[in-house]
Amino acid sequence: MPPKKPKSFETTFERVEEILNILNENKLPLEASMELFEEANKLIIYCEGYLADSEQKICKLIKNRNGEIQLDANDSPKMENFSVNNDNMLKQEI
Repeated sequence: MPPKKPKSFETTFERVEEILNILNENKLPLEASMELFEEANKLIIYCEGYLADSEQKICKLIKNRNGEIQLDANDSPKMENFSVNNDNMLKQEI
């Protein structure tokens, strides 16, 4: 049976934190610790993939009007702090 797909990034991340807390208590036998470690590893791989996909989507969203990604001085995608400002919100025509 294929592994279940995690419910959400947040739920998955919370489970990783829960596993790490359990492992840090050092109260489990080695076999149980290894099973939890394997579970955490799979969840971390899922989270990394999810974050990489999200980063790609964000890069697409910050492209300039010429379709090129705006780069900073280090040739990394230019980032801006997110803030809600009614003057800067996109207006949709109805």
